[in-house]
Amino acid sequence: MKNFLFSYVYFGNLNQDLQKSKLGNNFFTMKWQYLKICLKSLFFNAHVDFNYVSDILMEPIIWFVDNFTKFLGPFFVLCVTVLMTTVIVISFWIGLPYWWERSCNFTIGLLVVGHWLMINTLFYYYMGVAISPGYPPQGSLIPEAVTICKKCIAPKPPRTHHCSVCNRCVLKMDHHCPWLNNCVGFNNHRYFFMYIIFITLSTLFIIIFGFNLVYQEVWLGTNKDYETLIGHPIHFNISSGESSVS
Repeated sequence: MKNFLFSYVYFGNLNQDLQKSKLGNNFFTMKWQYLKICLKSLFFNAHVDFNYVSDILMEPIIWFVDNFTKFLGPFFVLCVTVLMTTVIVISFWIGLPYWWERSCNFTIGLLVVGHWLMINTLFYYYMGVAISPGYPPQGSLIPEAVTICKKCIAPKPPRTHHCSVCNRCVLKMDHHCPWLNNCVGFNNHRYFFMYIIFITLSTLFIIIFGFNLVYQEVWLGTNKDYETLIGHPIHFNISSGESSVS
C-alpha cells in the first residue's frame, strides 16, 4: 500500500513538472523520462534493499549457529582448555629455564605475577562455564514481567531474552558464548568479564616476556649445543680470483 501511494504521488508530481517544463512539450523526451522511471520502479523495491539482502544472506550462518553451536560447545571448551594448558606447559618448560639463567631474582618476580594471572584466568573461566546464567523462576508470579516469551509461553522479566541455542529465557542475557558453552547472563556476567580481562593480561605477559626468547632462539637460531668456532673469519677477494685469510 505504501509503495502504491508513493508511486501515485511521485508519478503525479512528475507529470505536472513535465507539463510545466520546456521538456514536457517534446513528446519523445517525455516518453523517454517515463520509460526510465518505469524501469527503475520495476527493479527498485524493498527486496533489493541492502539491509534486507544482508539478512537473507546471513540466514544460512544463523541457521548453522542455532543448530550446531549447542553440539560444538563441548568441543570449543576442550579446545580452550588444551590451548591454555599447552601455553602453561611451554612457559614452564622453556621460559622458566631461559629467564632463570639470566636473573634468579627477576625470574622469581615473573613466577609470582605469572601464577597470579594463571590462577585468576583458570578460576574465572571455570566459573563462567560452570555457573548458570540465571533463568526466570518457573511457576511464580512476576509483577515486573510485562511481556510473554513467544517460544517459552511464560512471563519474561525486563532485560530477559530467549536463547535460541539453549532454548530457554535468560535473565539479563548478553550473548551465548560458544567458548564457554554457556550463556552470559545475570549470574555469570561478572566471571565472563573478569576472564576476558585476565586472559588479555596473560597474553600480554607472555608476549612481553616471551618475545626475547623467541627472537633469539627461534628467529636468530642460536643454539648452545653447537661449539663456538675458534679463529678468524675468511674473506674472499672475488675480483682477483684469489682468497686471503685475515
